[in-house]
Amino acid sequence: MKIFSTRSPPVSGLAEKVNQIFEEMIETLKLQPGTIISESDLQERLEIGRTPLRRALKRLAQKRLVTILPRRGTLISKVDIQAQLEIVKLRKVVDKLIVGEATKRLTLNQALRLGEIAEEIVVAAERDNILEFIRLDNEFDQMLQVASRNFFASHVVETTHAHCRRF
Repeated sequence: MKIFSTRSPPVSGLAEKVNQIFEEMIETLKLQPGTIISESDLQERLEIGRTPLRRALKRLAQKRLVTILPRRGTLISKVDIQAQLEIVKLRKVVDKLIVGEATKRLTLNQALRLGEIAEEIVVAAERDNILEFIRLDNEFDQMLQVASRNFFASHVVETTHAHCRRF
């Protein structure tokens, strides 16, 4: 494991992929806030087994994107304006720290890739391709986190990014 890894170590490749897909479904509102969905519905929709689904749900619950309701299903968290304002205040401080550290430590390849991503984000926005925009925004954020080499700051913002993208 890398010393400066910014993400929690994946439990398994499949669980990580399920987590990404499920998070995208929440961010793009394919799963509406406030709805309850059963594990069996999610398994069928994502075509996966129970174990990787439960691992993904646990990670999403830690980020407060879902609430697991025993014997009832999974509640997709509502978008809360007050919580969003608190997240913005936090991100303003922590993102500034991450960007400051990243700009000191970026490799040439990282800097070039960030430029490419920025251009791709503009194209995605012009084409109203929300899913691609979200994916690129996530890649941009993750690259800055890795370059900053600040695990704790990265961990803090990792839990807030998904909330911001769905707002």
